[in-house]
Amino acid sequence: MSSIYIYLIKLLSVLPLFLLHVFAWILYILLYYVFKVRRKLTLQNLKSSFSDLSDKECELLAKNNYKNTCMVIAEIIKTFSLSKSQIKQRIIFKNLEILEKYLANEQSVIIATAHICNFEWALLACALNIDYPVDIIYRTQRSSWLDNIFFKLRSQYGITPLPMDTCIA
Repeated sequence: MSSIYIYLIKLLSVLPLFLLHVFAWILYILLYYVFKVRRKLTLQNLKSSFSDLSDKECELLAKNNYKNTCMVIAEIIKTFSLSKSQIKQRIIFKNLEILEKYLANEQSVIIATAHICNFEWALLACALNIDYPVDIIYRTQRSSWLDNIFFKLRSQYGITPLPMDTCIA
């Protein structure tokens, strides 16, 4: 079953990114306004975390989060048809020499990213920009087909995906 989903995602990935972003806007409207997917919980969590913010400010944060998530979903779909050079053009690292200094001395380096950006593109670009092994610790998805898709995506360019539950002592 997951091979069908991967095939469909690869088919969608050949669409121009601007068109995928149009679909992302539609998805945002559907998730936030029509189906209200986890909206009440999201607003409640924001209010608990940022008690000094007004309800309107929390709602704006929630809307921006939903929009960002939908845009990242579109970009993740696009990943399946991006070439190495396209990834390197979209994600540019600054000061890589700092990272390489530690790696050259055989020291491990941990890079942490926020979920505000397309961390999937950042991961692939990292693997393409340094000549050292890249391992990623990831949380397995509840859905096996989605987990297979992300595993396939994160296994490109010599990256070793490590399930989080195998890394915690």
